[in-house]
Amino acid sequence: HTGSVVKECGVPIDFYRLKDLQEMELSRYKLIVFLNTFRMEGLDEVLEKTAPDCHILFNYAPGILGDSFGLANTEKLTGFRLAEHKEENACYPLRAIEPKGEQTVLERLPDGKARLAQWQKAGRTYILDAVPRDMTPETMQKLLENAGKDGAQ
Repeated sequence: HTGSVVKECGVPIDFYRLKDLQEMELSRYKLIVFLNTFRMEGLDEVLEKTAPDCHILFNYAPGILGDSFGLANTEKLTGFRLAEHKEENACYPLRAIEPKGEQTVLERLPDGKARLAQWQKAGRTYILDAVPRDMTPETMQKLLENAGKDGAQ
């Protein structure tokens, strides 16, 4: 879904596997989107290859580190704390963001809980979309503009 939303914004998009990102030079990218990355190892190696002001967008959230699964892993990787979110007729587990410290809520779920939030660390912007099926072209356009739309991928 997010890939098609980015294309609707008129921005070129490249798709890579996480393993490929660990071996690539990524400094030309303004925005890197991790699409439904449930198992994530090597994020630090990927970030080392990006520009210091690169925006990182996590769609849904990684929850598996090594042999461990859980919401605490998401916070370790992304800096965002998540909680279970209940919604009738949901076909997969839903999450809501529990913002802390310098984190800014960008969009909320209908019940008022945070769906999309961001924060900055050492010049880099981290964004988490807890329910990416709700991403709109307008929201993605704003994220792309904040990242520097020219060449954002």
